[in-house]
Amino acid sequence: MQLEKASAFRERDAEAAEQAVTDAHWSAKRALEEVRQSVRALREAPFSLSAALADLARYGGDERMRVTVAVDGDEHGHDVAARVALYRAAQEALTNARKHGHASAVSISARFGDGIAELVVADDGNGLDPVDGTGFGLRGMRERVQLLSGTVEVAGGRPGVTVTVTIPRARA
Repeated sequence: MQLEKASAFRERDAEAAEQAVTDAHWSAKRALEEVRQSVRALREAPFSLSAALADLARYGGDERMRVTVAVDGDEHGHDVAARVALYRAAQEALTNARKHGHASAVSISARFGDGIAELVVADDGNGLDPVDGTGFGLRGMRERVQLLSGTVEVAGGRPGVTVTVTIPRARA
């Protein structure tokens, strides 16, 4: 989209075209870093959501956006599929906060209880209007979580968006 914008503005507004190219380079670089991070996180055995979220904060933040993480409870009693779904939800929420919300700060918290695993990602970005979750990323997040009998709630105001993902603990 940024490259299309650059092409459209190339002759009308050189400065806007150059900014669009810069933004496209930045987005491509971040996307590649996220793919590499995902591959690293998924190769780890056993999968540690705490470690993957710490990596997400370390590599997902930059000079434009600060990311913090807090984890409470023992994740290891919860199914690996649930932990991976929570990680994917955190990735998507972080990407949305950066790309669409232009957030400067994002907090990611995960809580593991006896009956549920919960992830809350909150940002200070532009918010959503309306909060309908029709984008591919949110739709994919909901589909992954529903397969695990979980729920995704998206609340957006001005400023900020909060994504809450709850997955019940699988019964053995």
